[in-house]
Amino acid sequence: MPSIDAPEFFDLTRVDAELRRVYDIRAGCRRCLPLCPSFKVLFDRLDVEAVDGDVEKLPATDVKDVVDLCYQCKRCFNHCPYTPPHRWVVDFPRLMLRARAAEAKQRRRVSLGRHLSFVFENRLTVRFRIQEMIRAERLVDDARIADEIDVYNALLPGAGELSATLMIEIGEAGEIQSVLDKLLGLDTRGYVRLEVGPHRIPAVFEAGRSDEERGKLSAVHFVRLAVPVDAEAFRRAEVALAVDHPNERARTVLSPETKTALAADLESA
Repeated sequence: MPSIDAPEFFDLTRVDAELRRVYDIRAGCRRCLPLCPSFKVLFDRLDVEAVDGDVEKLPATDVKDVVDLCYQCKRCFNHCPYTPPHRWVVDFPRLMLRARAAEAKQRRRVSLGRHLSFVFENRLTVRFRIQEMIRAERLVDDARIADEIDVYNALLPGAGELSATLMIEIGEAGEIQSVLDKLLGLDTRGYVRLEVGPHRIPAVFEAGRSDEERGKLSAVHFVRLAVPVDAEAFRRAEVALAVDHPNERARTVLSPETKTALAADLESA
């Protein structure tokens, strides 16, 4: 499985291919059958005549049903003979969480202009980040794990607000510095805002990510957006992200799917 920082990590096509690869391995072994409802559903759907054990014929809804039934008990990981360092690298619990996070991020990702992308955070996206960080750093000490949780908990939106990771995405390595130089001051003066109906809400950027006087601008920012209406009014309103920087002006209206996901965040905060 690629690193969480790899572009393909949250690509839904890549995730679907990995799900089917792992399902095929599971179907050939079936040692996991008594452990979890996910496996009973998987094997029942694979064994119908129309599919006949071919994971490529498994409908997308069936692929998703298996993911949704996993409750991260991790018993399958302890029983599976194909977990790392085996060459088949089967980590079923991690893959299930990756699939959920990828689906969530698709609804939560909004592109703005030529270079800006927002990924709105919630408990699922933050939980996945924490688990991946603990895994990558091989953390086992409770105190260090608690420190990581505290750091990432800061990404969660509070009551009446949304939070997002804002990335300045630049395709060509040779253009990175020139683009960042042009966008200097992006995190100041209310250049980036959320629009909810008639309301204009400037984004509040996390401090310490840039220094306009020194000509420094980070490519990754964390922003908070106060929402002056309740979840139901948010659903009904036209909602957009906008940037009005001297070197970058754009506006993106959020899709109904994205608004629904963010309205749920407002209800649960």
